[in-house]
Amino acid sequence: MARPRPLPPADRQATTTPDLISHDFTASVPNLRWTADITHVPTDEGRLYLAVVLDLFSRRIVGWATADHMRDGQGLRRVVPTSRGR
Repeated sequence: MARPRPLPPADRQATTTPDLISHDFTASVPNLRWTADITHVPTDEGRLYLAVVLDLFSRRIVGWATADHMRDGQGLRRVVPTSRGR
């Protein structure tokens, strides 16, 4: 198994993203609030990056995207809607 790579140094020019929902992860109706996360999945061919968008009301995945890199985020910005009826 490969050794984990150290994290790159922090970008001192980066700005903080505002917390638009004040850590309130509830919703009273569907499609009012969505949240997203990105993770990597180790595979035999290297890392696969997975981005998922979740509806906070139903807790269902409303979209997802995969990419083999996170160089610019473009590959993960194309979130694919799920086929479930909304």
